[in-house]
Amino acid sequence: MKGPSMTIIPTDSPEFEAIERTLSEDPDSTVIEMIGGIECDEEDLAHQREEGVEDPAASIDLIAQIHTASKTGMLDWFQIRVSSSELDPPNIEHGGTLLAFTFEGDEPDFDALAEAAIPALNEAVSWAEFSLDEDDEDEEEEDEQDAK
Repeated sequence: MKGPSMTIIPTDSPEFEAIERTLSEDPDSTVIEMIGGIECDEEDLAHQREEGVEDPAASIDLIAQIHTASKTGMLDWFQIRVSSSELDPPNIEHGGTLLAFTFEGDEPDFDALAEAAIPALNEAVSWAEFSLDEDDEDEEEEDEQDAK
């Protein structure tokens, strides 16, 4: 998948392994950037419990590791479980790597990263269907105002 200034690389690609190696070999040139987060609602918690998860995820965060020198990076997901959510700091668990990427310019296209992460996150997390519904929310608000 190619955007205006970046390329998304799947985790099963040989190029992915090279990016992973670059990030681990040169941590001083790696920047960590939070891309987005999801707070799990009661429905999400119920779905997790139905699937047999005793300590469900309370939140999921998408975090990018960006290697500034090589203009590459990886996007991972992390979770905080309900039992840990009130701790300071909470116990953050690595869920997995969703994708890798290359980019041009000063920084990657964070919106494109979030959009590309959704299918991979849906594959990794079976108890919810994630989407970028900003337009749907705007339409719902307009519909509510029109009804008044």
